[in-house]
Amino acid sequence: MLNIIKRLKEKNRDSFGDTTWGYNPERDKKSIALSWFFKLPKKSKILEAGCGVGNYVFSLFKMGHNPIGVEIDKKRVEMAKKYLKEYHLNPNKIIQGDLTNLPFKNEQFDAVFCHGVIEHIKDSELAVKEMARVLKKGGHAMISVPNRYTWFTLSKLLLMGIDKIFKTRLWVCGYEKSFAQWKFKKLIKKYFEIEDFKKREYQPGITFPLYGKILRILDKPFWILGFGGMWLHAWCKK
Repeated sequence: MLNIIKRLKEKNRDSFGDTTWGYNPERDKKSIALSWFFKLPKKSKILEAGCGVGNYVFSLFKMGHNPIGVEIDKKRVEMAKKYLKEYHLNPNKIIQGDLTNLPFKNEQFDAVFCHGVIEHIKDSELAVKEMARVLKKGGHAMISVPNRYTWFTLSKLLLMGIDKIFKTRLWVCGYEKSFAQWKFKKLIKKYFEIEDFKKREYQPGITFPLYGKILRILDKPFWILGFGGMWLHAWCKK
């Protein structure tokens, strides 16, 4: 049993793409999170709030925008700078900072991109408030979070339970909460006007494809009833 868990741990080590880097234009074209940014004027100044190792910073740059990434983790900041430098981009486009206390003056950005980040922050509302503060009046923000009502939530709790019993680290994302649709919209509406709202159905990953397909099937009834889907995406205007 312990050997099985050990193999799962190694296989799951970067299953969330947390430390890997790569540009895939076909993937970007299909991305709900990025879809709205294709419509923005070129050279828009965009903040990626919680940029990790800089994947989306590079994607936004390839769209013709002027992105800046903020990441709290020093290791990921260093990796992002290294990757950008390898592609002959300014590594200073990546800044170490806290989303609950962004190192920018008011109304500095034309748009904000924040995909799958605020659920890892205990005071999520403060992070949203800070994004609104640095966004120009009339600017747009894309904020996405995991949906509470999905089998992925149960899967996450299962991994956390195994970790607690066997002292493993199958769940690699640390603190994370999920949002009911109504609660997420209520939070966003405190600071923005929601212009568009989309959900993404559960997608099997590349690390555990069979497991992902099973979760997708189990999640299907929730999706049909209208409250399922793994990701919630809000396109907002200040």
